[in-house]
Amino acid sequence: MYKRPIRFIQIDLVSTCNAKCLHCYRQNIVGAENNHYEKNIHIDPKSFKLALLDPYFNELEEILFCGNYGDPMASTHLLEILDYLDLHRPNLSLIFHTNGSLGSKDLWMGLASRLNGRGRFVKFAIDGLEDTNHIYRRGVSWNSVMENAQTFIKAGGRAMWMFIVFNHNEHQIEAARALSVQLGFAKFEVKKNFAEDYHPDYKILSTNEQAELLSRLPKLTRQDLTITKEKLNSIEIDCESSRDETAYIDHEGRIWPCCHIAGWKHTDDSSKREYHIEKMEKQYAPFFNSIYHHTPTEIMNHAIFKTEIKDSWSDSEKIHYMCSYKCGKASCDKQT
Repeated sequence: MYKRPIRFIQIDLVSTCNAKCLHCYRQNIVGAENNHYEKNIHIDPKSFKLALLDPYFNELEEILFCGNYGDPMASTHLLEILDYLDLHRPNLSLIFHTNGSLGSKDLWMGLASRLNGRGRFVKFAIDGLEDTNHIYRRGVSWNSVMENAQTFIKAGGRAMWMFIVFNHNEHQIEAARALSVQLGFAKFEVKKNFAEDYHPDYKILSTNEQAELLSRLPKLTRQDLTITKEKLNSIEIDCESSRDETAYIDHEGRIWPCCHIAGWKHTDDSSKREYHIEKMEKQYAPFFNSIYHHTPTEIMNHAIFKTEIKDSWSDSEKIHYMCSYKCGKASCDKQT
């Protein structure tokens, strides 16, 4: 599916996070804890560092330390990994996504000293002001976010404020923008909320409210996850990973084409989880994409990356649901 070695990778260093954001893989749709993934798993730093030296990554340009499962500031190996990157891949752009509330003052100052060059910054996900940020970013301390952001910025780090718009905070966009300037953020970014149809209020639900919400949501069935040939013929796949030459490494040290395909391994939705297991776990060896068992070159030369995903786009019995849902263009009605 790739025409050349990838240039960008997303990495989940850890599965730990203090926030309880709805729609995160750590929670189900009503905010209850998801018990289908292991918590407090840290990517093995030794294996990870060896993987980064693999020749397949010689053309790597950027690493995004993302938060699909955990906040990178919860990693106990963070500065060690960055120092290793500076020694062996000094020209990489490095971007961090964080809710901003974790980490000691020393950690933030150490991070600032390593992210003060071009293409290196921290993107703070702050969705509102003191009275609203916690509505979606549940469990996140506003005071901790402000203290850590100021520590980072004053120590020379480059910071961006990312503001997701909800019904409860849309009136605060300009006030937040002004505060970002006052605090020294280099950029303020407004991002659309793509989950508003599910849960526009993002409050903590009672048991009865959870049951009522779940009764209104569409349920995926195994049949829903199989795309008919008629629909498939109307889909054009514009694969983000192939187009942008990017891949994703999860906290278990597995390389995936993208976080969308990887995500169903741990989802709370049993239909999606079983579908993923059948499509990925049963078709290949259990650790076919693990950097603990294979080099990145070996993994990226596996049939799934070389031909099978791309070939599946023209076969209704083989295509992965997330390929059509996330990267399918046009007349296939996207399901939720």
